[in-house]
Amino acid sequence: MVALALAACRGDRTEAPEVQTVVDTTGAPGAVVTLAVPEPMGWNQEDTVVVALANRTAAAIEGARIQLVMRGALAAVAAPAGTPGAPAIDTAGGQTRVTWELGTVAQGSAVEVRQAVRTPPAPAGAAATAPVFPVSVALLSRAGAPLAAPRQDTIRIRPGSERTAGGCATSGTAPAQRYGIGPVRLGMAGAALRAACPEARDTAWQAEGTAEKGLLVSLAGRTVVAQLAGDSVVRIVAVSPEVRTAAGVGIGSTLGDLRSRYGRLCALQGEGRLALWSPNVPGVSFGLAPADTAGAVAQPDSLRDELQVASLWIHGKDTPCPARPEGTR
Repeated sequence: MVALALAACRGDRTEAPEVQTVVDTTGAPGAVVTLAVPEPMGWNQEDTVVVALANRTAAAIEGARIQLVMRGALAAVAAPAGTPGAPAIDTAGGQTRVTWELGTVAQGSAVEVRQAVRTPPAPAGAAATAPVFPVSVALLSRAGAPLAAPRQDTIRIRPGSERTAGGCATSGTAPAQRYGIGPVRLGMAGAALRAACPEARDTAWQAEGTAEKGLLVSLAGRTVVAQLAGDSVVRIVAVSPEVRTAAGVGIGSTLGDLRSRYGRLCALQGEGRLALWSPNVPGVSFGLAPADTAGAVAQPDSLRDELQVASLWIHGKDTPCPARPEGTR
């Protein structure tokens, strides 16, 4: 029988869900599913759920699938793209379904799968309660019929696990600068950012057809997204208009504000917007909506002063200005 020692999975931060098959030679006949959840966790903490299937029937199980259902704000940590055996993850209606397609499970064998999960950030007043998150698992046929008795358990928040006010909650009015904003820095590891900002939330989006991921961080009420490549912060994108440079420029500022504070502007078109930057504020770029920006790459001075900044991001790079037509400055 597959041993599910809970101590073995406590604190096991599996990079990707595992699928393991072993020979099962003991136990009563039938298909048996077991579920092991972590000990009580803290807020915004990652750990591992383990599910095992033992096939003690008289024949192979064909077209089987394991479906793990988590209710509430628990998050399933997705495996890197292309990981063999990675499950499908679907979140809707206040619950997350994680499904592994097992194919054929031979007679007398057992399968074990692991899924990394993360508890949500602490809500206001979290110290007064210790909530639980229901978790269930079922073995289903390809058509969705149950093949074994389901199992249920709960993941609990550790009593006394209060929200921690880290460097992000106390960052005040730190400005957007070349290498970051307050405790959020380019090049830092995602784990280090989570440690500094316990309430950071995972987020994902599509940019020019490419799947991107990052962490949504609140800096004393000012929201930014720390874009990740692997586990390293490569770009910091302002979400709130309160995020400003040291000169006071941010979302909602006008192009006239940019010119008066930074002088000459450079421009490039990309990601559905016109990107502007200045040698006088290296590593920071400003985006304008695409309307009324035709020809601005060659001649950004032709843009009207009343146009507004729609986005701000920090990348840390020295980006040379594109060549301008002869006769322009």
